[in-house]
Amino acid sequence: MMRNRHACLLALLLAALAVGCHSGPTIDTTGVEEAFVLVSGTNRVIVDRAIDSAREGDLKTALATFREIKNKYRLNPSQEMAVKDILEEIRKHLPPETPAPDKR
Repeated sequence: MMRNRHACLLALLLAALAVGCHSGPTIDTTGVEEAFVLVSGTNRVIVDRAIDSAREGDLKTALATFREIKNKYRLNPSQEMAVKDILEEIRKHLPPETPAPDKR
């Protein structure tokens, strides 16, 4: 009887750990994926890195990479909107940026 109880508790613990291992908030990347479907080469690598970071919950990397995409590359209107939307979504899940201290 005691052995069955331990086995059940162990199974519940393992199931809880498996479910609870998600590293961060869920960011919907569908809009960006659709807007950048025709992008290839180096730009594709950068877009994929940004999308993967967002999916994995590495929001600081995703934010920096999407900012790079926004600032360095010529985007069509749908890409601009998709990047703007995902940047807003990522910012919702990050703490507010603190201003740099004055260096006097």
